[in-house]
Amino acid sequence: MATSVDESVFQPVDSSWAEFAQQGGLRAVIDPNDATGRRNAAIDRIQRLALERFAHLTEDAVVVDWGCGTGRMTRALAPSVRRVHGVDVTPEMLAEARATPGPDNVEYHDTDGLHVPLPDGSVDLVLSVCVLQYCVKDRETYQAVLREFSRMLRPGGRCLLIEQISPTGTTASDSVGDAATRSDYLAFGDAPLRLRNECAVRLGAPRLFERLTTMHRWTGPLLRGLTTPWILDHNSRLTIDELQDQPYVDWLFELEASE
Repeated sequence: MATSVDESVFQPVDSSWAEFAQQGGLRAVIDPNDATGRRNAAIDRIQRLALERFAHLTEDAVVVDWGCGTGRMTRALAPSVRRVHGVDVTPEMLAEARATPGPDNVEYHDTDGLHVPLPDGSVDLVLSVCVLQYCVKDRETYQAVLREFSRMLRPGGRCLLIEQISPTGTTASDSVGDAATRSDYLAFGDAPLRLRNECAVRLGAPRLFERLTTMHRWTGPLLRGLTTPWILDHNSRLTIDELQDQPYVDWLFELEASE
């Protein structure tokens, strides 16, 4: 049972989060190579929309944004809840997060990836957006992280994960490296969690309609805002069998504490 971990297991294979942090903005936490910003903006929009639809937060909720990076989701959730705790293993990311103005109910914490300085049963929702995908293939570490999520959660509390899966089990993005399947994420070990809901959020190789309506340089904010919900609706109905042409997919897992 893992009680400590080499933090390199959480790092992208083609760089480091410390280097990504220097990019600033969405390039620090999504794609550092997106020079125009259109792709990152499209990814950010659809991920935020997915959280709005599935988080089901109340104003008295306490949330942990695990792997918060520069705090983009931490700050986004804050107006809807009582408190958000952003945790991360990278000091450079946390420095950017703390330097960015935000709501008063946000607090940031350094972590080694396995230990979060919060009491047992004190959290309503643990959020992870494109973070577990870096450690899921290291099963011992992954399951230790899930045990820590479970420790923090109140009875009936939930985890909301948006992570990269490979429909074929053979391909992944350059930064992730090792392809992980849906089944890899469902290997909870002895973490007392159960799957409550799941769906596709974003395609690794967006189809023509999505490219033309959310990423094209001539597409205005009104059209992007109108089409993003339609794209999420469409993606969320796709099955693994219908995604075999995709190199990877951002997949949403909603997990519930079972004890």
